Amino acid sequence: MNPNKPYVEFFELTEAYDNVISKVLLASDLSDESRIQIVSDIQEAINKIDFDVVSSIGEK
Repeated sequence: MNPNKPYVEFFELTEAYDNVISKVLLASDLSDESRIQIVSDIQEAINKIDFDVVSSIGEK
């Protein structure tokens, strides 16, 4: 991560997750259970991002 642009990269990351979630939800070859599991896994990964760390990097 570039310490000079943490917010930009953080939001690019979450935007990428959103794009993946959208594609997963539109994928016709996945079962409903698979879609739910993939989206759940992605959301769990997003929730593991420590927002305090991201904020403190941006304040430096």
